[in-house]
Amino acid sequence: MEANAQSASSLESKKFSYLSVIKTLFHLVCFCEKQIVLVFGLKIILTVTEEQMKHPKIWEAVNLMTLYLTNWNVLFQTTFLSLALLHDALEWVDKHDTKIGRLVRYWRDVVFSGLAIPITMFVTGMFWSVYLIDRELVFPTVYDDIVPWWFNHCVHTNIFIIICVETVLVPRRRPVDSKMEHVCVITAVVAYAVVYYSIYFIGNRWLYQVFAIMTWWQVCLFQCLIWASSYIFYRIQYPINRLIHGSGDVTETVKNGDVFEKVADNSDSNGDRDSPKDVDEKDGLRIVNGEKGATYVGNGISTISNGVYKQLSLNDAEGNVNDLKKPPFADRTWSLKYRTIRNQFENSSL
Repeated sequence: MEANAQSASSLESKKFSYLSVIKTLFHLVCFCEKQIVLVFGLKIILTVTEEQMKHPKIWEAVNLMTLYLTNWNVLFQTTFLSLALLHDALEWVDKHDTKIGRLVRYWRDVVFSGLAIPITMFVTGMFWSVYLIDRELVFPTVYDDIVPWWFNHCVHTNIFIIICVETVLVPRRRPVDSKMEHVCVITAVVAYAVVYYSIYFIGNRWLYQVFAIMTWWQVCLFQCLIWASSYIFYRIQYPINRLIHGSGDVTETVKNGDVFEKVADNSDSNGDRDSPKDVDEKDGLRIVNGEKGATYVGNGISTISNGVYKQLSLNDAEGNVNDLKKPPFADRTWSLKYRTIRNQFENSSL
C-alpha cells in the first residue's frame, strides 16, 4: 500500500513538474511576443512618413492608436502575462503560498477572467467577422502600407490562441472574485463606449467605420450587442473550463454497502495544485490538520482517528446525522457541531 502511494505521489510530482515547465515557458514566450508587438507598434508611429500621414485613415490610425480596443486588449494580456510569470517564479522558489504569492495569484486570475477573456473574445470575433464582410470597415487596405500581415495576426489572432492554451493549462472552474470580475468587465466595456462616442461627438468622426454606415437605432442595437456579447463571453468561460478540467467536486464510491469518500481533485479554486498545508490525503481520504477529521458522505460518516480509518455503519451514520438536526446542534455552526461530537466519532468502533 505504501509503495503504491509513493509511486502515485512520484508520478503526480513529475506531472506537476512537467506542467510547471510548460506553463512557465508558455507565459514567457507569450510575454516576449507582447513586447515585440509593443516595440513594433512604437516603431510604426515613429517611422510613418509625412506622405503617408496625408491619408486620413493612416492619420487616424497613428494619432488615435492608443484608443483602439485592440491595443487596450494587448495591455490587458500583457498585464496578465506579467502576473502569470511572476507567480510562476514564486512557484519555482516555493513562495507562491505566501501573502504576496496569494495576492499575485488573485490579480492574475481576476485580470485573466474579468478582462483578458471577454475583451479578447470580442476583439477576435468582431474583427474577423466584419473583416470577412468588408475589411474597409475595420482594417482598410491602406493600412497594409504601414502594418505587416504578421503584426495584424499578433493583435487579432494570436490573442485568441493565448487564452485557449491558458484555459487548457490552468483550471479556473469558478470565479476567484465574482464581484471584482464583474466590475472589471463592465467598467472596461462602458469606458470604451464613452471613448468612441466622445470621439464622435467632439471630433465628428467614428473610431470604427462600421458605425458610420448605421442609423442611430442600428447603432443602439449594435451597442447592446457589444455589451451583451462581452458579458456572455465572461460567463461562458467557467462552464467551458469545467468541461475541460472537470467540476473538481468530491465524488462518492459505494462498495459492499459502505460509503467511502474519494477526493476527486486536490487543486484549489485557482487551478493551482497547491492545497492548504493543514489538509492532507491518505489512501484517497482527506485528513484535516494532519491528525484527525470527520467527513459527511451521503448517509454515512467516515472518520480518521490518529491516522486510522474507521467506517460507521449506515444506521449509526443516519442516527448521527439526524441528531445534528435537533437542538442544540441545529442552532450551532458546523465547526461547533463537530467539536461537540468529536469524541463520539473518534471513539467509534468498527
